[in-house]
Amino acid sequence: MSRKKLHTRWQLLLQIVFTIGVLFWLLHNTNWPSLSQRFAEMRPWWFVAAMAPML
Repeated sequence: MSRKKLHTRWQLLLQIVFTIGVLFWLLHNTNWPSLSQRFAEMRPWWFVAAMAPML
């Protein structure tokens, strides 16, 4: 196995672990009741307008 492949493999593993860590931290620190309340108060067309570019 070449040195470059080994380096790339470790880099990929580190990136995956970092991404999972950040996602876990975000999900853990989100104030879900407040966020759901804000979504409930939003007018539907603002949500549709915000999501339209993603379609």
